[in-house]
Amino acid sequence: MRSKGGNLCSSVHWRRVSPMKLRALVNWRNLLLVGAGILVAVAAGVYSAKYLVGTTFEAEHRRFRTVQLGMTETQVRALLDEPYKVYGAAENQTRYYIPGYSYEQRPITNKVLIYVGTEAIAYIYLNHDDRVEHLFVGGS
Repeated sequence: MRSKGGNLCSSVHWRRVSPMKLRALVNWRNLLLVGAGILVAVAAGVYSAKYLVGTTFEAEHRRFRTVQLGMTETQVRALLDEPYKVYGAAENQTRYYIPGYSYEQRPITNKVLIYVGTEAIAYIYLNHDDRVEHLFVGGS
């Protein structure tokens, strides 16, 4: 059956959308797509940064934990390279801790070697024989 307008189906009504409304609709659609893309990119970046920081901390922590009680200062330096700071008992340091990193309050028997990583820190305490007597590894 044909309707007056010649269409086969009289229940479908086609409406003409003005070019201005069509442009506005396309602009909003594009804006939403770009916004969603930016949101996905930011979320992926935040996730990646959290993952990389976590793995950096774990790697540094493992590296600092390779130091064993009884090792000599020479062995420690060969393993970890040069320390960030070195304090001796003769200097009578009570505030030798690095701000922004965790620490353990402990007097210096002979010497402390401090190694600072991106996310982890190590305080390596040496006795009078220049051997490791205590190790503290923490984070920022």
